[in-house]
Amino acid sequence: MWLDVALPERRFVSTQGSLVRVLVPGVANRHEGPDFLNAEIVVDGRLLRGHIEIHSNADDWYTHGHDTDARYDSVVLHVALYGATTDRPMPMTVVLSGQLDGPFRERWREAMGAKPGIPCAHWTHEHDAARRDCMLLLCAIGRFERKVARFSVRYDELSTLHSGAEALLQTAWEGFARAAGYGGNEVAMERLARALPLRVVVDAPEKHRHAMLLAATGQHSGLSIDVRECGVLPSNRVPARLRWLAVLAPALASPAWQRSIRDIVMAGPGTAVSQLHSLLRACTSDGAPGPDRCTELLVNVIAPMAKLYADIHMRQELSKAATALYHSIHPAPQNNITRRVASAIGLSMPCSSGQQQGMIELYTEFCTRERCRDCLLRRGMES
Repeated sequence: MWLDVALPERRFVSTQGSLVRVLVPGVANRHEGPDFLNAEIVVDGRLLRGHIEIHSNADDWYTHGHDTDARYDSVVLHVALYGATTDRPMPMTVVLSGQLDGPFRERWREAMGAKPGIPCAHWTHEHDAARRDCMLLLCAIGRFERKVARFSVRYDELSTLHSGAEALLQTAWEGFARAAGYGGNEVAMERLARALPLRVVVDAPEKHRHAMLLAATGQHSGLSIDVRECGVLPSNRVPARLRWLAVLAPALASPAWQRSIRDIVMAGPGTAVSQLHSLLRACTSDGAPGPDRCTELLVNVIAPMAKLYADIHMRQELSKAATALYHSIHPAPQNNITRRVASAIGLSMPCSSGQQQGMIELYTEFCTRERCRDCLLRRGMES
């Protein structure tokens, strides 16, 4: 919707009082970092080149930690639908509320009220299932490569400050914390793990670890880590997950626990979920992830981290095992997105983890972005 109004002939007024025109809106970024790369804008007659970041609320610049993330140093324009509630400094910011016409506001209301779906007219259940399965496989491969790349970038950043082993552990710690942020707290929990590194939590007395993590999410912590409790069962709310992370920290730093994780990856997808579940319950039964959440941890954290470790240390067998683990866990948890996509493309459920990831990739990278011309389903129809 931003691209619909970011036209060269349109002038916006920034919160700093400057006149802003967007000559080149930039290229959508599918990886971590600013949302649009290599944009060109004109601010009060001055040409600026850099990146553009988009938020619903201007306060998210701080909530998401962009103020301390070097990847956002080249942002020349920050766009938000709603203004900030504080007067903290921000890059050149345009607040769209009050500067938009009726059709944009109507589209925004429709988007906010719409249920996740896959409005696709290019596929019917009579089409070649083999082509559909190949499409899901390619989507899953691309998604896995980005997961590994995301951990790799963070590992490279940490390697400039710490040893390789410590950088890997901190990268994994942030990955586990992000995975524990389901329900809308992914970014906040990852920020928490960065603010309280693994070695800090491990070095703290055992009885203080949970309180340390919990205090960091408080309003007066100074870290601006905003966690939300909406849509999450009481037994899974943030304090319970922080209690689990407090117990996970010393286990993650243990060489024996690390060997157990590698053994789980090498054992294959058939037993990985049950073995990880047992390993985590051995740490604590209070708030430990269940089987479905263990599958998510294996797919989103353990498999890509194992692949990164294998690539760094040239462990070909571990690399193959990590890739196989990502693709082949069965059954994989269902959600609203996978159920709708599976219904649209005629895929029987339950599905494997690779099919699950492929459907999520199809939905997030093509359907929600209206990239129908790039979608492999349509290209298959045209061929």
